[in-house]
Amino acid sequence: MLPEIQYFRFNPVDERCDMELDETDPTVWMKLEACVNDYIENNSQALKNACERLLLPFSHDEKWTENLKSQNFASAKVPNAGIMPCFE
Repeated sequence: MLPEIQYFRFNPVDERCDMELDETDPTVWMKLEACVNDYIENNSQALKNACERLLLPFSHDEKWTENLKSQNFASAKVPNAGIMPCFE
């Protein structure tokens, strides 16, 4: 791999993620949500690093950077839905 390229892979391995695509059982979905929340909590630094790397091309865009800062992502909490915002 080239030294200037950074590769991130987020691949949770957990039996709670083992479900069919058309699953409708709320119990199975609750297990998956708990797994996602645990994964985010246990890998928050890696997720933050990935977000910072993805935002790097925009770091020279002053207007975009100010808009991002006004969103106050640094104090954002991880929502229950398991979706994590990128942190500044």
